[in-house]
Amino acid sequence: MSISQLVFRLRVLLLVIIYTVGFFAPWSQAFGWNDKFPAMAWLAEKLAHSTGMGFQQATTTIVVLTILSALKGVVWRVWGTAYMGAATVFSGAMQGTELQADGPYRFVRNPLYIGSLSTMIAVSTLMPPSGAVFAIVMVTLVYIVLIDGEERFLTAKLGQSYIDYCRAVPRIVPRMWRPLPASGAKADWLMGAVGEVYTIGILLAFALLSWRFDRMLMVRAVVVCFGLSLVVRALLPRKAA
Repeated sequence: MSISQLVFRLRVLLLVIIYTVGFFAPWSQAFGWNDKFPAMAWLAEKLAHSTGMGFQQATTTIVVLTILSALKGVVWRVWGTAYMGAATVFSGAMQGTELQADGPYRFVRNPLYIGSLSTMIAVSTLMPPSGAVFAIVMVTLVYIVLIDGEERFLTAKLGQSYIDYCRAVPRIVPRMWRPLPASGAKADWLMGAVGEVYTIGILLAFALLSWRFDRMLMVRAVVVCFGLSLVVRALLPRKAA
C-alpha cells in the first residue's frame, strides 16, 4: 500500500487529529502566545484596525465572509457528491471503474476538495489564530497528497481517457468558461445532500448561531455535525459506483 493510499484510508482520522490540535493549539501556552480569542475575533480586530471601521461592523463582515465560505463548501461538496455518488465519495478505498466528467467535474477535477477546504476555513475561524493557521496548512497538505495519489491511481486504472481528461480540465482552480460537454449523467441530489450532512450542518450552524458570538456553542454545533455525519456514513450503502 502506497503512502497516498494509506492517507486516503485514514483521511477521516487524520483530519480529526488536525482539527483537534487546531482547536487546542497546545503550543500557545508553552510559548506564552495570546491565543485566548478565536480567529474570528482576531480577524475582526485586524480588519477594524486596518480599515478604520468599528469592531462590531468588522465582526459582522468576518461572520458574513465565514458563512459565504461555508456556503461555497456546501455547493461544491453536494454538487460533486450528487454526481459521484455518496458511496464512492466515502469509500474506504480509491475507486476507478469509470471516468466521471459531468456536473462540477466538467469545470474542475477536484470539486470535493475545494468544498472541503472551504468548509474547513469556516470552521477554523473558531480556533485560536495559530491553531487556525496550523489546521489550514496541514489540511491543505493532506489534500495535496490525496489529489496526487488519486490522480496516479486513476491514470493507472483508466489510462489515456483520464490523461485526456486531465489535459482538458484544471486540477483545482475551476474554469467556468468552455467546460467539457455534458455527458448526460444524472445527479442524485437527495443522496448528495444526505451524504453531505456535515457541510450542510456547518453552513446552518454558522448562518443561524454565529450571530450570538458564542464560541463554545459553535464548537458544540461542529461536534454534533461531525457525529451526525459519522452516523450517516455508517448507514450509506457499501457498494461504490
